[in-house]
Amino acid sequence: MTKHLLSLFLVSITGCSTAPLTESACSAKGGKMVAYTMLKQTCQWPATDAGKSCSDNSECQGICELSDSAYTAPARAPDSLGVAVQSTRLRHIPDVGTPVAGVCSAERTEINVPNCAAYVADGKVALAGCAD
Repeated sequence: MTKHLLSLFLVSITGCSTAPLTESACSAKGGKMVAYTMLKQTCQWPATDAGKSCSDNSECQGICELSDSAYTAPARAPDSLGVAVQSTRLRHIPDVGTPVAGVCSAERTEINVPNCAAYVADGKVALAGCAD
């Protein structure tokens, strides 16, 4: 966990260790430029190990994400009219430190450190801070 926080800190204060790819170089890799933070873009391209089981980012080309089975649906809650509603888009993230299964992300980026997201580190839920 400490190595992941240190990586996030170093990336947030120093940026990429190499010059960022230009939009044309990114396109040449089969990628596209996407927002990494409110002020920074990064190149994102497909990862060839997408969907592989993992327990840490070091096992993936991209990020070790929580598998869909790690999330739970929120309880139905009445809306302002008293009608029970539940969005299929809402889901609860398990508590940080909870053991979970992970899957390698479909994409990878130049930075390859999660930003403002839950991910799997050492087989447990971790939450990345926001680098902005």
